[in-house]
Amino acid sequence: YGIEYELEVRHKQPDGTYRWVLAKAQAIKNDNDEIIAIKGTVVDIHKLKEIEENLWWALEKEKKLNEEL
Repeated sequence: YGIEYELEVRHKQPDGTYRWVLAKAQAIKNDNDEIIAIKGTVVDIHKLKEIEENLWWALEKEKKLNEEL
């Protein structure tokens, strides 16, 4: 097998909105080390990214409140 990659990106939908996706792929090589195919997956992780962002903002708010004490 060849080089693997994993990437979290915002993907533009046909309606113009964006969603977070996790893309993973790997090149398949033959005996001559030539790429003959690419296999991979794309997974919608939008809800996870929203939860992460909400958690980050909550922690920032808590940090500021603690600084004010």
